[in-house]
Amino acid sequence: MRERRLRGWGYFLGSDREGVIFRVGSLGSRMRVAVSEGDILVVSGVGSVDLKAVTPLVSNGRINIFFEERGRVSTRFIAVGKNATLILRQCEVALNNPETVARKIVRAAILNKIWASREIFRMFRGESPEPYIEEMVQPLKKLKSADNIDSIRSCEAEASRTYIEYLSAVLGEFGFEKRTRQPPTDPVNATISFGYMRLYEVVRDEIVKAGLDPRVSFLHVPHRRNPTLSFDIAEEFKQPVVDIIVVTAFKMGVLNPDAHFEERGRGTYLNNAGREIFSGMIAERLQITLGGCTLREHIRFQVSGLRDFLLHGTSYRPFIMRRFHM
Repeated sequence: MRERRLRGWGYFLGSDREGVIFRVGSLGSRMRVAVSEGDILVVSGVGSVDLKAVTPLVSNGRINIFFEERGRVSTRFIAVGKNATLILRQCEVALNNPETVARKIVRAAILNKIWASREIFRMFRGESPEPYIEEMVQPLKKLKSADNIDSIRSCEAEASRTYIEYLSAVLGEFGFEKRTRQPPTDPVNATISFGYMRLYEVVRDEIVKAGLDPRVSFLHVPHRRNPTLSFDIAEEFKQPVVDIIVVTAFKMGVLNPDAHFEERGRGTYLNNAGREIFSGMIAERLQITLGGCTLREHIRFQVSGLRDFLLHGTSYRPFIMRRFHM
C-alpha cells in the first residue's frame, strides 16, 4: 500500500483502463498515476472529479481517495454503494434517537473527569478533589433518568462546571479561574484550547477513514461546516489525552507563562516555542499504552465501535479510564 499526493488548481481527476488520470488546467499536463490494490491518493487544491470513472475504483476497494484542506484530511471519497447504508444510519440515529449514543458519551466524560481529578491529586497533591467529585456524582445520577438530548447535555454541563472549579483550584496560580474561549484569556486556557484542537484533528482523521460523516453528531448539535462528531468522540478523551498533560506542563514548569505565550488582540496564545513543546507532549501522550493499545489506537477503536453500532447494532462501549491501571 502506497500513499500518493496530488495537488493542483483547476485539476481534473478521472480514470481509464490503464489507471488514474490527474490533469491540471485545461491546457496543463496530463499525468497518469499507476495504482495498486489498497493505494491511497491524497488530493489537494481545487478541481473536479469524474464520478462515473472514479467510483468503480473506490467501490471495489482498489484505492482510497482523500481530499486535503489546509494541510489536513477533510473529506473521504465515498462510493455510494459502499457506505451509503452507514451514513444514512448515522443520520437516522442523529435525527431520531441521538440519546442512545450521547448518554454513553456523557457518562464516560463525567467518569473521566472524576478519574482525572483523583489522578491530578495523586500526582501533585494540593486541595482534595473529593468535595468536587461528590458534586460531579450528582449529574452522573441524573443522567440515568435523562430522557431527552437537552437534559443529557445539561448533565454534561453541570459536571463540567464542577470539574473546572477543581482545575481552577489546582492551576489558579497561573491565572486560571474559569474556561474562556475565542479568545482564551490566560496561559492555561490557551493551552487547553490548543490541546483540544489537536485532539479534534486526530479524531476527525479516524472518523473520515472509517467512512463516517464528521458533521453528523449525537451529543453536539450537527453543523454542516464543523466536524461535530469529532467533538462527540473527543469528550471521552479530553482528560486522559489533554487535561492531564496541561496540569503536568504547568506544575512541572515545562510551560512558562512568561516564555511560552504571547498576547494577540484580546487573547493569550501559545507562541511558536510553546506550541512545539506542547505538540510534542500530546504526540507522546497519544503513544502511551493502556490495555495493550496506545491512546491513539483507542481513539480508532472508539470510532470503529461507533461504526459497528450503526451498521450492525452492536452495543457502543465508551472509553472510560478507570478500566485501565496506569
